[in-house]
Amino acid sequence: MGRYLYRIGGIALSALFLFYLLPSFTGIAEGRLDLISKNPEGVSAFIKSFNFACLASLFNVGLSLFLALGLTKVAISSTAGKWLNLLIVPVMLGNVSIAFIGKIIFSDLAFFQQGSTVKFLTLTLLQFYQYGTLYTYLFWLIIQNLPRPPIAYVEGIRLTAAEKIKDIFLPACKDLAILLFVLNFILSFYEDAKFQLIFKASIGTNTELISQWLIRTYTSNALYSPVFANNQVLALCLIALGAAAIAIVAVSVIYTWLYERLLTRRRLFLINVQTFAGKVYPTVLLLLVTLPLVYAIGRTIVNFQFDFQTLISPLLFTTLAAIFGVAFSVVLSICLRLGWKRTLASFNRRSLVFFLLLFAMQLIPPVAIYLTGFQWLRLAGYSSEWNLKLLWLTGHAILTIPLISGFILVTHFRTSNNELSYMEAHRLPFNKIVTDCFLKRYLAEYLLTFLISFSLIWNESIINNLFSDFIPSFVSEMKMNIEGRAADYARGVNYLLVSLMIAAAAVLLWRSILKKIDPHHEIT
Repeated sequence: MGRYLYRIGGIALSALFLFYLLPSFTGIAEGRLDLISKNPEGVSAFIKSFNFACLASLFNVGLSLFLALGLTKVAISSTAGKWLNLLIVPVMLGNVSIAFIGKIIFSDLAFFQQGSTVKFLTLTLLQFYQYGTLYTYLFWLIIQNLPRPPIAYVEGIRLTAAEKIKDIFLPACKDLAILLFVLNFILSFYEDAKFQLIFKASIGTNTELISQWLIRTYTSNALYSPVFANNQVLALCLIALGAAAIAIVAVSVIYTWLYERLLTRRRLFLINVQTFAGKVYPTVLLLLVTLPLVYAIGRTIVNFQFDFQTLISPLLFTTLAAIFGVAFSVVLSICLRLGWKRTLASFNRRSLVFFLLLFAMQLIPPVAIYLTGFQWLRLAGYSSEWNLKLLWLTGHAILTIPLISGFILVTHFRTSNNELSYMEAHRLPFNKIVTDCFLKRYLAEYLLTFLISFSLIWNESIINNLFSDFIPSFVSEMKMNIEGRAADYARGVNYLLVSLMIAAAAVLLWRSILKKIDPHHEIT
């Protein structure tokens, strides 16, 4: 009976996410669903976003898997293994911080300001810098936590490195590869900050993506009527969401088929990736992470003046939104773990479905979250500036909940089913189970999740930019002080240093978490 109550709780909490979107349906009904017939520019932006998302996802997941295979002989407890924790730094820096670094690196290089193809390829490399380094680390952790007996057996019968990769490592990474492909597709499909701030994406340069087109359409229509703009863009967001969902299902099926075909190839690699890369990749990867960051800070630190006063408001609101998002995600993840004990006991094909459904919520365009908030204000009646700030907090929490809930769900895998069954058999109260099996045990993990949530909100570009008149943000500071003749990179360093401190704290926390985990337990 208790399990069904937990399931009801998990479903009810998930329904709250959909409840927030309810007012948008009235706007959709009043809007005009004519994306294809009346908006060829939108179709073009969608196609470019789709092509870029496919390219970036294939490149990021494929290259990161290849790099991880080259790190198989690097143990977690080794010196090199400990330094590989730095691979999580770029993703913790966040979108706008990476855009800031990219702006400094590429602004003086004419080659990277050429045609749209060069810009998209450059952006693909930036996507790998931000996400591919994390994927490499995750694949490496999966490989490091494989059971020892099968590996010892294949080493005993002297299988080649290629056979070991084909028969053991690649099958073990398959589910994670599919999940990361889907996640990277979504993140790349709605990419906004890097392209807009580094290359000034526009329809004239053939570089406008779907997020930028939706925002431009809203801004243009708002000059005529804010209500019309809301309704029209919400309707366009619905079509973009539906098309993106169909596209991601199609490319995921194709990607899974290709991965399975890869496992059936007799001759998998022409080179011994472990011999080729075992001693080189750790150093190369760490240089890849640190050099762009050091260069960007070195270019701007000369005129740097720390201005804490400008950071107080965004720090406060970002902290509040992160706390709310993490608290909601912890409760949701506990309910899901207790309600589906067998399915969510480890990362496998059945739990993969849960994660895909969870990350599917990220398909909702950020601008739709923003506009839905104004639909709520229309229903409740706008009365003060604090309503807008509450909308800012809610919108950012909703944007981060799917990702951080996924991280917390993986963390809860370490609470075994035997332990949960034992406590339930002794009819211990719900609060005792939650406190002993989750809250007390994973305080460090929850704090790390808070840092991840904080970084996501701090570096979010669309909602932060649209609310810049009320709440200062990194992206608004970027637009004011890094674009144009009055560019002042030194002011942007204030925000970058906050992101860097968050990333450093995340690395230290992750190191402490690794020390607690059984080295033979699956930690990814």
